Amino acid sequence: MASSVVPSSVSPIRTSKIAKPNATAKAAPSVFTLRVELTESVPPIWRQIEIDSRATLEVLHHVLQAAMGRTDSHLHEFEIAGKRYAKPEDDEYGDGPETLDEAQFTLKDLLKKGKTCSYIYDFGDGWRHRITLETIKPSSRSVCDVGNAWIEDGQQACPPEDCGGIWTYQDFLKDYAEEPDGKDALDFRDWAGMDFDPERFDRKAANAAIARMFWNHWIKIGGTDK
Repeated sequence: MASSVVPSSVSPIRTSKIAKPNATAKAAPSVFTLRVELTESVPPIWRQIEIDSRATLEVLHHVLQAAMGRTDSHLHEFEIAGKRYAKPEDDEYGDGPETLDEAQFTLKDLLKKGKTCSYIYDFGDGWRHRITLETIKPSSRSVCDVGNAWIEDGQQACPPEDCGGIWTYQDFLKDYAEEPDGKDALDFRDWAGMDFDPERFDRKAANAAIARMFWNHWIKIGGTDK
């Protein structure tokens, strides 16, 4: 019978020294820089947002609400490349184009650098926002990080909820510029809050609202299972 003993001149292979492929390795996520502008606003009302590319449209909706200073009191939808994305249960009409579930689609799957899409909030007032993907850059965070979003810059306050749409708001701005203590301007400010300042955008407060949503796990991006 042949011996199974390894000859002393032959060193056994130490498996611990053999390089093995990392089956769980994943590419680092990207960060999208989005410019969000309220259409027809003069002067422009805009925000520059940086967000993990793995975020879903549902997450982006909540980030936009905080960035613009909204209260999420109305229906909304995204329009991207001719398709509609929203919460399916909010599609109460049923006779229009198919509504795709915003929670099932990520930014990296839908947005292209330099291209634009729309976010519509409050179908009565019709607040339409133009979203442009300006840049794509590597994330400095670990792929195991849960992801993040924050506001880099922005200008002008967001119009108050239920104020009648962009043209009603533009009329207020005209009255406010020409006669800030006039009846029409004061009536609007009394309804919106006398501390309302159309030129004020509190970036720190908006970022704090976004951070609070992540901290309380109201929204989530990425994670080890993504």
